[in-house]
Amino acid sequence: MHKKIFALTMILLLVMLAVAACAEKPSDSGSTEGVAGDGATERNGKDPAEEQTEIPAPKKQYIDMDLMVVGSGTGNVPLQIWKAGDTAGAKFKADFTVTEVDVVCPSFTNEDAVMAFKLYKWDTDYETTVAAEPIWIDTETGYHYEENTAIIFEIEDGIAPAGTYLWLLEGVSSTPGMWSETDAEPGGDPDVVFYHYGKVTNNCIISSVHGYTMTE
Repeated sequence: MHKKIFALTMILLLVMLAVAACAEKPSDSGSTEGVAGDGATERNGKDPAEEQTEIPAPKKQYIDMDLMVVGSGTGNVPLQIWKAGDTAGAKFKADFTVTEVDVVCPSFTNEDAVMAFKLYKWDTDYETTVAAEPIWIDTETGYHYEENTAIIFEIEDGIAPAGTYLWLLEGVSSTPGMWSETDAEPGGDPDVVFYHYGKVTNNCIISSVHGYTMTE
């Protein structure tokens, strides 16, 4: 009898020791969840809350600005720049980065007409401005163009940020020129000034300026 009681006591003791050992052992599932959570943070490199507050990258908003209102003048006048060095153009202000200037140009039926495009940063007055080096020159686009073509002179991006500029077309050979309207209303820049042969003219050159601003 005593032997049976002793045996049952030992079995009960072993069971209690086994239960105690299981209670002290850490949970496998709990450990895995902790590792997975840490891994997610390390892989992303960012807190999930920070990712939700990221600011979108700025985008380009393209702008077209006519320098005069077509049809508002008293008549069409072709401005000649037939002699080498003759010029015509416009001073304008843009509150955007300028990337193109387009001008409607006759060639007076001579398809061998050649002219150069020059862009200057405006400084004080006309004489001071053209005494400096132009910030952009294009001698290819105005080469042997077709009659009455709207020629687009492209400007390298970043050359002309928002500011005041003077563009000029300079005669190189044959009979280049550009169309204008007398006493036309100004376009996007109310203070635009047109020049021919280096002097202010009331013949407003049919032209426009294009570019962009950055928006959020």
